[in-house]
Amino acid sequence: MCKVLKLSKSGYYKFLNNKPSAAVKKREIIAFHAKVFHRRSKGIYGYRKIYEDFKEELPEILCSMNTVRKIMHDNGLFSCIKKKHRYPKADTIDLFEYPKNRLNRNYNASVKNLKWVGDITYIKTAEGWLYLSAVMDLFSRKIVG
Repeated sequence: MCKVLKLSKSGYYKFLNNKPSAAVKKREIIAFHAKVFHRRSKGIYGYRKIYEDFKEELPEILCSMNTVRKIMHDNGLFSCIKKKHRYPKADTIDLFEYPKNRLNRNYNASVKNLKWVGDITYIKTAEGWLYLSAVMDLFSRKIVG
């Protein structure tokens, strides 16, 4: 095998018996703790906040922010931030089918319960998003639902 790969036998056995260097051991320790911090943040933290965790919780492990970034990249650890909901652009509206406008801007009703209109709004609270919707009868101008 050594002849085919053009290696010396002594070099091969030196490779087999070689122990990891101090730098490699330190990178493995940083990678382990970075995985722990990342998992604890439920995958939200990026390398900047992981680096801050190292400074606060493990000051004895000296490392730079760039080292943390490289190690996290090598281990596939990335910040996962949920994107906000985006409404479709005006030029893509034609792709969807919308209900026809039956009122045609005629908001006067002569009979009760003939024309109803509705609206919905979103309210952000500490508990999360709340949705408020209302249905109004155009004849009596009262909320029916």
